[in-house]
Amino acid sequence: METVRLWLSALMTPVIAALGLWIAYQQYRIQQYRLKHDLSERRYAILAAARDLIVAAVSSRRTPEDAFFRFRASIVGASFVFGTDVVAYLDGLRERYSRMLEIEDIKADNAFEGDDQRGSLLEELRNRRQAMRAELEKIDDIFRPYFDLSAV
Repeated sequence: METVRLWLSALMTPVIAALGLWIAYQQYRIQQYRLKHDLSERRYAILAAARDLIVAAVSSRRTPEDAFFRFRASIVGASFVFGTDVVAYLDGLRERYSRMLEIEDIKADNAFEGDDQRGSLLEELRNRRQAMRAELEKIDDIFRPYFDLSAV
């Protein structure tokens, strides 16, 4: 009887170690899934901000400034969750929208230097709005590789 008790107590140490190892591995897997989930949430928030900016640019005759500030605040961490392709795309959106705001300010102040500048700036504004409409078609293709869930 004493021998059985000694054997059982000797086997308990490796069993407890194996159980601890199994629990640690499960926690590791949970943390991997949590990281993927958090990353996807952050990426989606940036995608939504980009879509909102594009919609703001094309949905009205005026270019709302608050949409630009919301966009800028939402994309602060983009370089940490996306590659350089998406970061460059977001910078391009920011620059185009910023230029639209500049033209809107000139238009609101009626600060045109002449009829030629007025015509060219208003034409540029129309072209930028039209280009932003085209962005609605392209945005999914740009962001899609970062939302591929086939490996999950």
